[in-house]
Amino acid sequence: MLFVINQARTLNKPTPVLTFDQPLWLKTYEIATSKALKVVLIPEGFRKLMNFLGNITFMMKDSGLKEAIGRLYGENTVDHIMTGKTVTKAPRAHYLTDATLSLKLV
Repeated sequence: MLFVINQARTLNKPTPVLTFDQPLWLKTYEIATSKALKVVLIPEGFRKLMNFLGNITFMMKDSGLKEAIGRLYGENTVDHIMTGKTVTKAPRAHYLTDATLSLKLV
Protein backbone atom coordinates (compact mmCIF):
# COMPACT_ATOMS: atom_id res chain seq x y z
CA MET A 1 0.00 0.00 0.00
CA LEU A 2 2.81 2.38 0.81
CA PHE A 3 4.30 1.82 -2.65
CA VAL A 4 0.98 2.65 -4.33
CA ILE A 5 0.50 5.73 -2.13
CA ASN A 6 3.99 6.96 -3.03
CA GLN A 7 3.38 6.31 -6.74
CA ALA A 8 0.10 8.22 -6.57
CA ARG A 9 1.91 11.13 -4.94
CA THR A 10 4.52 11.23 -7.72
CA LEU A 11 1.70 11.25 -10.30
CA ASN A 12 -0.15 14.06 -8.48
CA LYS A 13 -3.12 11.82 -7.67
CA PRO A 14 -4.63 12.75 -4.29
CA THR A 15 -5.98 9.36 -3.20
CA PRO A 16 -5.19 5.96 -4.71
CA VAL A 17 -7.92 3.33 -5.05
CA LEU A 18 -7.06 -0.32 -4.40
CA THR A 19 -9.23 -3.40 -4.94
CA PHE A 20 -8.80 -6.64 -3.01
CA ASP A 21 -10.62 -9.91 -2.45
CA GLN A 22 -12.37 -10.02 0.91
CA PRO A 23 -9.77 -11.75 3.17
CA LEU A 24 -6.95 -9.50 1.95
CA TRP A 25 -9.25 -6.46 2.02
CA LEU A 26 -10.02 -7.00 5.70
CA LYS A 27 -6.32 -7.07 6.59
CA THR A 28 -5.46 -4.03 4.47
CA TYR A 29 -8.43 -2.15 5.94
CA GLU A 30 -7.12 -2.82 9.46
CA ILE A 31 -3.66 -1.60 8.49
CA ALA A 32 -4.95 1.48 6.65
CA THR A 33 -7.18 2.57 9.51
CA SER A 34 -4.59 1.93 12.22
CA LYS A 35 -1.91 3.91 10.35
CA ALA A 36 -4.38 6.57 9.04
CA LEU A 37 -3.31 6.01 5.42
CA LYS A 38 -5.01 8.11 2.79
CA VAL A 39 -6.23 5.34 0.50
CA VAL A 40 -9.61 4.05 -0.74
CA LEU A 41 -10.05 0.27 -0.41
CA ILE A 42 -12.69 -1.50 -2.48
CA PRO A 43 -13.60 -5.11 -1.63
CA GLU A 44 -14.01 -7.81 -4.28
CA GLY A 45 -14.06 -5.80 -7.49
CA PHE A 46 -12.41 -8.53 -9.53
CA ARG A 47 -14.68 -11.25 -8.16
CA LYS A 48 -17.77 -9.27 -9.18
CA LEU A 49 -16.38 -8.77 -12.67
CA MET A 50 -15.56 -12.46 -13.00
CA ASN A 51 -19.06 -13.46 -11.85
CA PHE A 52 -20.69 -11.00 -14.24
CA LEU A 53 -18.70 -12.26 -17.23
CA GLY A 54 -19.32 -15.86 -16.20
CA ASN A 55 -23.07 -15.18 -16.14
CA ILE A 56 -22.95 -13.71 -19.64
CA THR A 57 -21.14 -16.84 -20.78
CA PHE A 58 -23.77 -19.08 -19.21
CA MET A 59 -26.66 -17.18 -20.82
CA MET A 60 -24.95 -17.13 -24.24
CA LYS A 61 -23.83 -20.79 -24.09
CA ASP A 62 -24.85 -22.01 -27.58
CA SER A 63 -24.93 -18.66 -29.37
CA GLY A 64 -21.55 -18.87 -31.14
CA LEU A 65 -19.88 -16.43 -28.73
CA LYS A 66 -17.25 -19.01 -27.80
CA GLU A 67 -16.28 -19.51 -31.45
CA ALA A 68 -16.16 -15.75 -32.09
CA ILE A 69 -13.87 -15.12 -29.13
CA GLY A 70 -11.79 -18.12 -30.20
CA ARG A 71 -11.11 -16.35 -33.49
CA LEU A 72 -9.90 -13.26 -31.62
CA TYR A 73 -7.67 -14.85 -28.98
CA GLY A 74 -7.14 -18.47 -30.01
CA GLU A 75 -8.90 -21.66 -28.98
CA ASN A 76 -6.65 -22.35 -25.96
CA THR A 77 -7.63 -19.17 -24.10
CA VAL A 78 -11.37 -19.19 -24.76
CA ASP A 79 -12.36 -21.04 -21.58
CA HIS A 80 -10.44 -18.59 -19.38
CA ILE A 81 -11.86 -15.60 -21.22
CA MET A 82 -15.43 -16.87 -21.16
CA THR A 83 -15.39 -17.45 -17.40
CA GLY A 84 -13.75 -14.09 -16.72
CA LYS A 85 -10.55 -15.62 -15.31
CA THR A 86 -8.37 -13.36 -17.45
CA VAL A 87 -9.47 -9.97 -16.20
CA THR A 88 -7.58 -8.09 -18.93
CA LYS A 89 -8.80 -10.04 -21.96
CA ALA A 90 -12.36 -10.90 -20.95
CA PRO A 91 -13.85 -7.37 -20.83
CA ARG A 92 -12.14 -6.48 -24.12
CA ALA A 93 -13.51 -9.59 -25.80
CA HIS A 94 -17.02 -8.78 -24.62
CA TYR A 95 -16.67 -5.11 -25.65
CA LEU A 96 -15.53 -6.16 -29.13
CA THR A 97 -18.44 -8.58 -29.39
CA ASP A 98 -20.87 -5.87 -28.33
CA ALA A 99 -19.44 -3.38 -30.82
CA THR A 100 -19.61 -5.92 -33.64
CA LEU A 101 -23.20 -6.86 -32.89
CA SER A 102 -24.17 -3.18 -32.59
CA LEU A 103 -22.73 -2.48 -36.03
CA LYS A 104 -24.63 -5.42 -37.52
CA LEU A 105 -27.93 -4.26 -36.01
CA VAL A 106 -27.68 -0.71 -37.38
